[in-house]
Amino acid sequence: MAINKTYPVEHMNFNLSFDKVNGAWFSLTTENSKQALFSGPIHKGMARELRALAYAVDELEDAL
Repeated sequence: MAINKTYPVEHMNFNLSFDKVNGAWFSLTTENSKQALFSGPIHKGMARELRALAYAVDELEDAL
């Protein structure tokens, strides 16, 4: 089972991929760029860290 999904956030794209050979990876690109600004493997605990980031952004949005 291969997975390749893109999640747009403002002017950034969070790209997630998984396959049995390469494992789970993420990369960050801009809307107009095909080359990744950053990429790396997905590790256990990363979802928890991203939820903490989402919570912090949510608090900032409330202050707007």
